[in-house]
Amino acid sequence: MDGNTEGLWVFDSETLEQEAVVEAVEGQTIQGVVMSSKSGRWYLSWSEGSTLEGTHRDVLAALDPSTGRIVERATFSDRSVAGPLVYEPTRNEIVAYGSGSFGARFFDAETLELNRQHPIGPTDSVEVLAAVVDTERGKIYFGVSRFGKTRKVRVYDVGEQTVVRSFRPTADPALRGSGVTDLALSPGGRFLYTTTYSLDTGGAFSAVDLEAGEVVAEHPAGSYANLAVHPNGRSVYVDCPAGGWRGLIPTKRVLRYNVEARKVEVFIDGAEGRGVKGLGSDAALVATHITALSDDQGIVMVVSGPTRDGEDVHMVRVDRETGKALSTYSLPRDERGYLRATITDLQLSSGPGGK
Repeated sequence: MDGNTEGLWVFDSETLEQEAVVEAVEGQTIQGVVMSSKSGRWYLSWSEGSTLEGTHRDVLAALDPSTGRIVERATFSDRSVAGPLVYEPTRNEIVAYGSGSFGARFFDAETLELNRQHPIGPTDSVEVLAAVVDTERGKIYFGVSRFGKTRKVRVYDVGEQTVVRSFRPTADPALRGSGVTDLALSPGGRFLYTTTYSLDTGGAFSAVDLEAGEVVAEHPAGSYANLAVHPNGRSVYVDCPAGGWRGLIPTKRVLRYNVEARKVEVFIDGAEGRGVKGLGSDAALVATHITALSDDQGIVMVVSGPTRDGEDVHMVRVDRETGKALSTYSLPRDERGYLRATITDLQLSSGPGGK
């Protein structure tokens, strides 16, 4: 969360009722969050201090969700940690990634000590924008951009501790973007799903068959779109990204990819003014983060846009088949009517209850 109430907020995945606020970071915005599948710990990253005053520090912290307290904390003087994180269970490591100046850094999940760092691209100009871990095959897929011109997926072998190959995630020249912005794997890891961004033509969604080594589906999408793979593996959802705050025009559509048919359809068509069913939306709701819940609980999206009665909705759970709203959440406002926070990330806990 960001705003006047930072920290890690916990919601019931079915009702979206707020259950806890972990005041883990006072006055700072959490920039990376990931959960260990082994220990159940949550790992957070953020920046603090001032670059101008020479007090800047990047922070990596481990949080015990049962107590809401930080149990380990490490600080670094360079800008190498604050940003996205993934968890790699084979070596029990937290992986931080970002600009090519350090590529990816691998930290011991118990001690938070830096084990090693590895370049993901051939030069320091490579920006790493996304990563996903294939635990069954011991691979980490990194999505990269170089000067906003090259988009590739680089494959890091956990055992060999090096990048072993790279490939382009789209085949159609018209859909070649400037960088890979999100990655997701199918259950079992056969298919890799990607989104890209472009400053000119918009982004794209693609599905890559990793066994066959070919792109099996691709479709235009909004730049900086996020992905959610349903646990049954039959559908992939592509949100309408926060393109507006990046100076890009959002598509106002949430897409759904049918894995068996290998076809993309419009799941929620906000561009036609309908928005999410059941919210009575006059204006299209723009989804900025998306995650798929287990079983038939549906899809949760972070959204931005008023309903017909003028009420702001900031998170909504929808039926995975119909797109109808099942539950909603609105961020609190202060006494002057201003929002107290914004949702900067959305992740599903694999612990009891699926928060």
